[in-house]
Amino acid sequence: MENPSQTHFGAAKRILRYIAGTAEFGIWYSSKCSMTDNGKLYGYSDSDFGSCLDDRRSISAHVFSLGSGVVAWSSKKQPITALSSTEAEYVAVAFAACQAVWIRGILSELQEQSKAPTIIFCDNKSTIFMTKNAALHSRTKHIDTRMHFIRDLVTGKVVDIQYCSTHDQLADVLTKALPKDKFIRFRTLLGVCNYESRGSVESDSHHLEHFIDGSQPIPPREIAAIDGKLTPNHAFSTWFQRDQTLFSWINATLSESTVPYIVGKETAKDAWESLEHRYGSLFLAHMSLSSKNVCSM
Repeated sequence: MENPSQTHFGAAKRILRYIAGTAEFGIWYSSKCSMTDNGKLYGYSDSDFGSCLDDRRSISAHVFSLGSGVVAWSSKKQPITALSSTEAEYVAVAFAACQAVWIRGILSELQEQSKAPTIIFCDNKSTIFMTKNAALHSRTKHIDTRMHFIRDLVTGKVVDIQYCSTHDQLADVLTKALPKDKFIRFRTLLGVCNYESRGSVESDSHHLEHFIDGSQPIPPREIAAIDGKLTPNHAFSTWFQRDQTLFSWINATLSESTVPYIVGKETAKDAWESLEHRYGSLFLAHMSLSSKNVCSM
């Protein structure tokens, strides 16, 4: 920033406005999650392409989730100038894999070592193919040798790079500006909410209301891969994270005399049905996701 311009000044003011408007936001972590199928480590890796106007370098981003919320995240400009979007994604997933190795080491010291590879979701099929096939020499020979470390990790089954749709790529929120609805959706999926006033419960209720009435189907825990083997379904992980976020909101906004009615419940739908059974049909008719109303019980 040797010669800042009005563009840099405007960007800085926008960041400060966002920080001031979200000072009460934080990540909710549920105490009900453990290192079971629902608590396995998994991550998302993404990159834009040449977004920096000064040197045309790309932004790498990754997030890792464990249990009911994200535990590690990063958004950083790449140290090299990528020649294609595939190369930019390849560099991003290499950095994400290094983060996965470090987290796995921490879990190992805590006696929570996982024998299965850590799944990292990527929305670029060409990048996934490059991590599993070293034959694309003409397209990858110019890439820094250290970036090919990801291939050793994939071969050694330390990490497993799997495809996910761009619409489900949570790391996308860390690489570029998104439309408001998409930004709020990704922010909610990351477990970020207004933890003091719980105002986000009301503002985000249109994304989560279907968890209450059960119309949101529960995705299968595992799906069949191309080779026929069952692999964890990232759609289930996303569903579980959203459900636990809503469950935490419900639990946090209840009075002490009401909390016992949801003890032992596993999902937000189960908790809501228990409250409905306790308070009768008037409860469902008059209650909403507004924390103000819930706290009035």
